[in-house]
Amino acid sequence: MTLEELTRQAMRIHDLYDELNRRERGRVWTREEFMLGFVGDVGDLAKLVMREEGAREVAGGRAALEHELADCLWSVLVLAHHYGVDLEAAFGRTMTELDTSIRARLPDPDPADAARPDTSADSRARRTSTVGENPGSGPGPAGAAATGHWTEAEPPAVSRTVLAGTPGVLLDQTDQDALSIDRMLHDPATGNRMAHRVLIPMATAADVPALAAHPDGEVGDLYQQLAGAGLSLSVTEQVTARTPYPDEQAALGLPDTGPLLIAYRITADADTGRPLLCEEWRAPAATCRFTYPVTPTKPARRPPESE
Repeated sequence: MTLEELTRQAMRIHDLYDELNRRERGRVWTREEFMLGFVGDVGDLAKLVMREEGAREVAGGRAALEHELADCLWSVLVLAHHYGVDLEAAFGRTMTELDTSIRARLPDPDPADAARPDTSADSRARRTSTVGENPGSGPGPAGAAATGHWTEAEPPAVSRTVLAGTPGVLLDQTDQDALSIDRMLHDPATGNRMAHRVLIPMATAADVPALAAHPDGEVGDLYQQLAGAGLSLSVTEQVTARTPYPDEQAALGLPDTGPLLIAYRITADADTGRPLLCEEWRAPAATCRFTYPVTPTKPARRPPESE
């Protein structure tokens, strides 16, 4: 369930509480009362955590702990809605700030371990194919005919996520933490929309701290930071399609449930094969075209002529 879906469900319960309070009390809860209720839930949660740690006796067991955690989440979602807080964006910013702050206070790594060859970033980046653009240079994968002038429809949203599904498999990091940078691209001339996401495994960010410092910068800069860290880069792209989910249909403004085209670009360390970063594009198939010219590595030999 997405954060948006959780918020909708939380506000549905909120509205039911409003109806109940009007009938029983003649008025609805104020924001201050919501906050006081939240404080009470946190107090109950503290008792249950102490029970889990053996520090006190409290009835309810594990089910009560799960209930109070969900109650606290409900309060947070409702308060964020009341005060117009984009919780997903705020969470992403806060986690990035904390990550940078904590890393700044950790001991510096051994300089011998951090030593890298002093080479040009441009000369170290290479592709496994000569087709298309340089990594991160355009609005779509190397073979995408993404016509039009693409602009960001809204500021990038940075959050911390757990890798799952296809990206987790392609990055070989399933169930591991990653930074997710989500953008919604828009072509004002046609009205077409395209969702773009960059996934940076925390293991990659630990090796190249500059990635975590400004993950929402230009996508091309991320590749330059990887190459600048002395990594030779190779790129593999995969394209698939499926029926869009309801939230994707709404976000992309799809009039129907036509197929959604999804492209993944996996950037890896060319020397070790270790995946470093994943870009993902999602767009209506009707607005996209992929062309992948194939250049032979050797001239084709003509068959011998018969006499």
